[in-house]
Amino acid sequence: MTKELTSKKLVSFLPGGEKVVGFHSGKNTVRVYEPDGTAVTWEKSGGYAAHQIEKSLALFEAADFSLVRHNDASSPSGSVVGHGACYQDGKGNRLEVSACYGVTKEYNGFSIKLSLVDPIVM
Repeated sequence: MTKELTSKKLVSFLPGGEKVVGFHSGKNTVRVYEPDGTAVTWEKSGGYAAHQIEKSLALFEAADFSLVRHNDASSPSGSVVGHGACYQDGKGNRLEVSACYGVTKEYNGFSIKLSLVDPIVM
C-alpha cells in the first residue's frame, strides 16, 4: 500500500476489526487499549487462532509492515511450544505477535500488540 494509513485504520486490521474503543471482550478474547492511545493488544486464551492471526498479518504486510525478528521457544518437557515475531513499518509502528500451544487447546494462548507512533484518538 502506498497510501499512509491512520492509526485507527491500522487498529482495524487486528482480529475483530473496528470494535468499541477502550475495552472489548468476546468469547475467550480481549482487546485492551492503552489509556494514552499508543497501543492496542488483542489476546485469545484457549482454542485456536491461526486463521485470525494469518488474516491480520496479511493486512499488516500489505500495509508495508516487515518482519524484524522471529523466535521459537519450548518448555524443557516439550509440553508447551510457542513462537513470536515482531514487524515494523517505515513510520515506526510496531506489531508483536505471539502464539503458545499447550498439550490441549485449552492451554493455547495468542496475542497481537500494535504499538502506534501516532496515538489513536479515543
